[in-house]
Amino acid sequence: MNELKYLNLRICGIDPHKKRFTSVILNFVNESIIGVRTFSNDRYGYNELAEWLSENMCSEVVIETSNNFWYAIYDCLKKHGFSVHAVSPSQVPRKRKKSDKHDAAWIALMYAKGLVEESYVPDENIRKLRNLIRIRRKLVDESTSHKNRVQSLLSAARLDLKRVFSDIFGVSGMRMLKALIAGDADDAIRVAPAKKREVLMEVLSGAYLESLDKDLILVLLTEIERINEAISRIEMMIARVVDSDERIKKQVEILISIPGVDMITAATVIAEIGDFERFIDGKQIASYSGLVPRINESNGKQWGRGITKRGSPYLRHVLTEAAGSIVRTKASKSLYLFYYNIMKRRGHKVALVALARKLLVVMHALVMKGEKYRDASKSQLITRKLKRIEAYARRYEKMIRVEISELRRMLGIFKSGGVGDIVGAASFHRSLK
Repeated sequence: MNELKYLNLRICGIDPHKKRFTSVILNFVNESIIGVRTFSNDRYGYNELAEWLSENMCSEVVIETSNNFWYAIYDCLKKHGFSVHAVSPSQVPRKRKKSDKHDAAWIALMYAKGLVEESYVPDENIRKLRNLIRIRRKLVDESTSHKNRVQSLLSAARLDLKRVFSDIFGVSGMRMLKALIAGDADDAIRVAPAKKREVLMEVLSGAYLESLDKDLILVLLTEIERINEAISRIEMMIARVVDSDERIKKQVEILISIPGVDMITAATVIAEIGDFERFIDGKQIASYSGLVPRINESNGKQWGRGITKRGSPYLRHVLTEAAGSIVRTKASKSLYLFYYNIMKRRGHKVALVALARKLLVVMHALVMKGEKYRDASKSQLITRKLKRIEAYARRYEKMIRVEISELRRMLGIFKSGGVGDIVGAASFHRSLK
């Protein structure tokens, strides 16, 4: 049974919805319902709920986390001094009856009996940071979608601007596109870098500009600029939240010491993980993030490969991006070597996911120790390799000694006679070859 206050046999279950929520107080010993009430999902309803719980001498509350409508109830009851526990509906055992009343009572009963684990509820700053990070991710995806549409329209007109600009949607690229849409080819050429002007002239001469949908491209470029401005404002808000919380600020300073990890990446990891101390070791936090192999086996046969993909997709995405940055820049010798050794055997994709998992494990260790990242030097990497080779050599020597002693034993049996012993010795000798 979960830790409930001594002699307090009452517990309240809450099933929240958008406009109202149902609360049930029950005695978890004999499973009898003491009271049922429905409240409006607003400040008045929260205050009425607190008064009702106090009148019925119920201090333990269990609330279902199936939507975003429970946060305000949770915070309000916490401020009133109640012991509030959040429970994920995915962990609650199924039941036959389905109604708001039965759901609320069932949640409370399952928690009281210890059949459901309490969900982690981050503090206010972590929740605020998480909302900002996820909104930024959505805006970045939307901007990328518009950029892909512009690329498609340019490709349809045979306008290959990648030969001129490394980033078509950078400052120079946007100026050139707007000049080209306005019909001023000379101005578009002047915007291009001096070394690339001849290439741009060649690209423009080979393009079929008559088929270019300039009005649609202008609309998309305007939308991209608007989204980029919103992303910049959100990044400023993220920086403000990080700077206002000393714990988050310290963790960000630790994480950005890792090559390939910037402020947004560090803030995303902290927002999605929350409290690092919840996890005992790197294996547990990797499993929480879904960066562990998926195992599907039956009758000795395995099917379906890849990772479990449980947990936050935002966390996996940002870790994979950081891993890709390390691979491209080779900023960390030890982390790149870890990627390279796996890539030779399993390929780029598997190695990249393995590096993302490695990054998360390293982040967890650094935050728990309160230390910044120190990359291994060349001499340290060589020493590590020599130690690994020595370990392999010792293991091989031990294996050879076992085989020689076994061979001597079998040869002794061979000399003593016996057809069965001779056949056994011969088969063992063939197995050593």
